Amino acid sequence: MDSINNEILWIFIGLFSFLIIASIIGAILAALKGPTSTITNLNSRIKAWWIMCIISAVAISIGTIGSVILFALISWLALRELVTLTPDSSR
Repeated sequence: MDSINNEILWIFIGLFSFLIIASIIGAILAALKGPTSTITNLNSRIKAWWIMCIISAVAISIGTIGSVILFALISWLALRELVTLTPDSSR
């Protein structure tokens, strides 16, 4: 159990290190080139990855129940999207 927690910790350290580097590169590109659509898109995606990683880290740090709640929420949102996109037969 200790090695699993240690491995997860190293994964998150690597992931957050990568996100820090990506954020710095995105900020440098925005400062040098200005707010082009490509750089704005890149920085928006980096921000989304920050949010996803933080939510995942919090869920994993809470424990099993946090992970179950996170995946239940994601599954419910995916099902809601599927129902929204599926044609309604009663129309």
